[in-house]
Amino acid sequence: MGPLLHKHLLGAGVDLPDVFLRQLRLLCLRHRQTNMLLAKALGEVLNILRQNGMQALVLKGAALCHVLYPEPGLRPMRDIDLLLAPEDAWEAHALLQKHGFHDPAVPTPEDHLHLAALYRDIGGVQVCLEVHRHLFPGCPPGYTQLDFAYLYRNAELFAVEGQPARTLPLEEMLWHLYQHGLHAPLTYEPYKLISIADIIGLVESRLEVMDWMRIKKLYPELLTALPLLHQVTPWSAAVQ
Repeated sequence: MGPLLHKHLLGAGVDLPDVFLRQLRLLCLRHRQTNMLLAKALGEVLNILRQNGMQALVLKGAALCHVLYPEPGLRPMRDIDLLLAPEDAWEAHALLQKHGFHDPAVPTPEDHLHLAALYRDIGGVQVCLEVHRHLFPGCPPGYTQLDFAYLYRNAELFAVEGQPARTLPLEEMLWHLYQHGLHAPLTYEPYKLISIADIIGLVESRLEVMDWMRIKKLYPELLTALPLLHQVTPWSAAVQ
């Protein structure tokens, strides 16, 4: 949350101790530089896949920092997540290894939602790339898998490093953020405040174009969960 904290504290004109402000600025610079290198890697990967006739959707932070946040450096991320059609995932995994990514041979369950993570050093930063073949795990309590063809056909468009890119449709993006950020077992660790920021930012910025009737029909749990976030930070009057 460092970059967002820095932006909002400055915007609010809060009087900060110099040592704290200096540390926060350094943290922001580090995240900005890392995101620049990750964006470079993502652009290269998307180009490789497209040249080989493969369709991919960019997930989570790698997409959000471009489509949701005013500056990519405001949304720190640990890795790059791509969703491909299940029948293309293994081929893409092998193809990327031919282009400099390596598989450290860490055991990954055969039914895991993504294949073994791939790594590549770019500018002194170790880039981690995960090729997903499913959006959700198949383990209990069970998730309804979403059709890749539908997701790709209705995707949100953006650009990264001059390369065209796609991410999930808005309604599925919100559903995935909720599931990944707050709903075990898809989240295997305590929730992060950045996950809350993603959800709130998406709702507030896309309120008028989000298909809420579709959400009510397909993802009614969201309409129960979202009001509870008012206890974390107040929703705007429009959202309420």
